[in-house]
Amino acid sequence: RYGHESVSVLGRYLLCIGGKAADESLEDAKVGGSTDVLDTATGHWVSLPCQLQHPRAYFGSAVVGNTVIVCGGSALGPCAPSEGRIGSTEVLDVSELQKLFEGSEHGFCWHRGPELLFPRYDFSLA
Repeated sequence: RYGHESVSVLGRYLLCIGGKAADESLEDAKVGGSTDVLDTATGHWVSLPCQLQHPRAYFGSAVVGNTVIVCGGSALGPCAPSEGRIGSTEVLDVSELQKLFEGSEHGFCWHRGPELLFPRYDFSLA
């Protein structure tokens, strides 16, 4: 994938979020909505059981406490707005992320956050 974001959480996990498909056999909308999680202690990857509500590439992401937030981006998929810029944010609570590696999928979904004042893409958050 490319055009994605990666964030480190809880001192152990790396989330690889959204982006475009680097392989032509994959759909941009599917990759752009996905989140893969690496447990750096074990080297194992798992995927979140849900997709971003708005598949995206070239967006901003940050971690605030136990919350990951993604903002804006370039829309992917059939529901993309005509100008391609996304004005939405989505948030994920990662406080119990280790349970995902224990087989529990409950509660690990992105939720709608506040709308941006202006739709934007290709920017950074810190």
